[in-house]
Amino acid sequence: MTEPYTWLGFRLPRPFYFVRHLSVFVASSIVLGILNFMLTMKIPLFWPLAGWVTVLAIHYLVASAYDPDEAWVEERIVDLRGRSYDLDHIQNIEKRIHARDDSVTPPPDRDQKSN
Repeated sequence: MTEPYTWLGFRLPRPFYFVRHLSVFVASSIVLGILNFMLTMKIPLFWPLAGWVTVLAIHYLVASAYDPDEAWVEERIVDLRGRSYDLDHIQNIEKRIHARDDSVTPPPDRDQKSN
């Protein structure tokens, strides 16, 4: 498996050209900010950049969904194994409840049962 893209310590997804989209966004934002400052154009950059950030965030979420890494897969496997053991434990308790086993009977009920 190839190494994932990282940028400033963050893992970036590979599919759907996300890294290119992020690079174009960062470069465009810097250029637009410099031009706006130097030419004193007083153009409000907030709304175009806010819209672009929203599209970039959606792109990130979609690309990340199609690019799971090995650590996520291993974590998910361990989680599923843990849940299956928990299910077995719950089923065991249910069986003991239906069999009226003393290990699941509250102490006051056990005392009444023995009298």
